[in-house]
Amino acid sequence: MRHFFLALASSLLITSQSLAWPDSLRPIDQCSGDPSFAKFQDRLKRVVLKKDQKALLNLLAPDVLVDFGGGSGRKAFEERWSFDPHEYGNVWDQLETMLKLGCARDAEARIIPSLVMQLGTDSGDSEPVLILPGAKLHNGAGDRGPGANVRPWTLAAATSRESDTMTGVRLPDGRKGYVADSFLYEPLGYRMTIERRRREWTITMFVAGD
Repeated sequence: MRHFFLALASSLLITSQSLAWPDSLRPIDQCSGDPSFAKFQDRLKRVVLKKDQKALLNLLAPDVLVDFGGGSGRKAFEERWSFDPHEYGNVWDQLETMLKLGCARDAEARIIPSLVMQLGTDSGDSEPVLILPGAKLHNGAGDRGPGANVRPWTLAAATSRESDTMTGVRLPDGRKGYVADSFLYEPLGYRMTIERRRREWTITMFVAGD
């Protein structure tokens, strides 16, 4: 399973940042006040830490939606994702990142990360990328130097994709450069919806896009 950043291929060479999004987007937590959901989150974190494929599948609803093309079910989830922790873009790395990016409420459902609920799905003609803490701005896609500091949680425009590991961006202050994909996240990228069914929390959607 390739990392979700391959979805950027359809939106390369963006020349101007949309005015539809803010300069920054810090994740929020609207879910910590519910003890039953906190228990589910703790369980999910333990599953990710142990990389327990069977336990993860058991946290999915039998009809979990895995794409907006109609793909659904645990089998479809297994086919879409790699469970090999050494493979690029595996589900464990994906979940580890998602669980650090907040949780939002949508009526009775919970959304992880919170980003899509904060930004909304109408972000203009292009979709921003969120720069995570620790990111550095490099001059080129192959630059391995120290790089320049970037303010965490900055929303940037993706401008090019010249390597498998770095994305060209333009920051709100006008600076341009490249950021490692491990320090980027698409607010409209992968997120999960968790709902209560028969008094138990379960993951009912694990999708990207809108």
